[in-house]
Amino acid sequence: MKLKKLITAAVALTLTGTAMPANSVFTQCTAISAEAIVYSDYREGPLTFDIYEDHAEVVKCAQFVNGSLNIPSEAYGRPVTSIKTMAFLNCDIFSIVRIPDSVKEIGEAAFQGCKGLREIIIGDNVETIGDNAFSGCTYLREIRIPDSVTSLGQRCFSGCENLSRVTLGQGITEIPDSCFFKSGLWDIIISGNVTSIRSSAFYGSRLHEFYVPESVTDIGSYAFARCEELSYVDLGNKIDKIEKNVFQNCGNLNKVTIPDTVKAIESMAFFNTGLSRINVGKGTEYIGENAFNDCYRLHEIIIPNKKCVIYDASETLGNYLNNPIIRCYENSYPEEYAKKWGYRIDLIGSGAADDATMTTTTANVTTTTTSKPETTTTTTYDTAVTYSTTVNPATTTTTQKATTTTTAKPATTTTTTQKATTTTTSKPATTTTTTQKATTTTTAKPATTTTTTQKATTTTTSKPATTTASTQNTTTTTTAKPVTTTTTTVPEKPARKLGDVNNDGKIDAVDASMILAKYSEYSTTSLVPTEEDFEVCDVNKDKKIDSVDASSVLAYYAFISVNVVMDLTSFLDR
Repeated sequence: MKLKKLITAAVALTLTGTAMPANSVFTQCTAISAEAIVYSDYREGPLTFDIYEDHAEVVKCAQFVNGSLNIPSEAYGRPVTSIKTMAFLNCDIFSIVRIPDSVKEIGEAAFQGCKGLREIIIGDNVETIGDNAFSGCTYLREIRIPDSVTSLGQRCFSGCENLSRVTLGQGITEIPDSCFFKSGLWDIIISGNVTSIRSSAFYGSRLHEFYVPESVTDIGSYAFARCEELSYVDLGNKIDKIEKNVFQNCGNLNKVTIPDTVKAIESMAFFNTGLSRINVGKGTEYIGENAFNDCYRLHEIIIPNKKCVIYDASETLGNYLNNPIIRCYENSYPEEYAKKWGYRIDLIGSGAADDATMTTTTANVTTTTTSKPETTTTTTYDTAVTYSTTVNPATTTTTQKATTTTTAKPATTTTTTQKATTTTTSKPATTTTTTQKATTTTTAKPATTTTTTQKATTTTTSKPATTTASTQNTTTTTTAKPVTTTTTTVPEKPARKLGDVNNDGKIDAVDASMILAKYSEYSTTSLVPTEEDFEVCDVNKDKKIDSVDASSVLAYYAFISVNVVMDLTSFLDR
């Protein structure tokens, strides 16, 4: 600026042959072109302007201004049309700024770092807002972008921690890179003219729900990454690709509506989200590497496209976490993938699951449904999904060490499982389904049946019968006529949990130190580890109790302290 003033002064002296008069408020310059400055550093109140032939520009502000600031619409008789680059950079100023309608441009970093700025009112003729224009305005709470604005700069509102509400005018067609990066934004109004949401646009913001306008055709990578309060997203109906890392680390995201226009879901698109069930849409032809990895709650993925190619690795759909069900068509690419990597499969069009009503049951919840005066009971101690359709028969589903005895009519269906079970019966019949170490016995005529198991035992009779069911701990005798029922409990030593050395129901640093103590004892004395010691302390199952086992327990304890709960065996397999 000083060099510019010296050159202007030299030209003026050359042309006039006389010295320029000094002025305490501004320096007079002689114009040599249409864009030349007439007066430089013209001051009016706390503001400094450059004065041109036909307009004025704000170039600087006093470092401290108390109260609100109204930027004038004129300076030295010229309309104020621009707030230049870094004009208010890091100013410790006022609570409110009002920009007049005469201003057409807000330059790069114009108000960057103005931490005292709480409100800014933008005039109705502003057309462009530059990069970082309001970044770091940590107390800015709300802003309305007028319809006249057609261009927003990158990182325009990044770091505005308390910015909660934004209204974007009709002139905005693109939300630029990192526009609301790590802002406090949770409510935004977007017009139907926006066609693009660029990379990291809302990264780390506080959005709760987001409805992508139907006009939007592309969303950039990381656009919503680390939006930890985001729970629902509707992706509209025009985007054709879900880019890399778009929703990465959105831990509370539990529902996403994907349109059939989407052709590809790129790598890590939903990495570490809270999704429990997802339908990728009929148009999806490719699912990239780690697309759904680390989704701890995911239990069902619906892939309707037979030709959908899935990146060939077990963790693409999070298999090692909780083995979600893949719903797909028979003889399809998704079925091949599921079989190769050990996923559970539910074929679309196979019958029961397609016609059933879906019920989601979570921990310690009991759901009872009847179609006639008959009993259907579902009991679970873990998150599960149960599809159930019953016409006449009674249906009983028992999970986790439960013993159930049901006497019904000649049509009886009994299912025992540790996870979700689907049973459909349309006519009187006797159907028995048994999974996961469960034993089920069904008797249709007078008979005596004895069943012994270490897990759940279910006995069902349809006519007068005598049935005896015995477990390792309990013996029960039931008859259709008046009988005597005797229960005898045989003491049994409870099984010890791997890694829980002190048997307090949790695995932590105390258990690790106890394993080390046992290692020290056995390595310095003639004592030999007991069978129980191996059962609890030999974590890596190498037939030794040593410091490696203690380190494994410590690593597991550190992991569950900052992550979703996972059992020790799953952690070691991982």
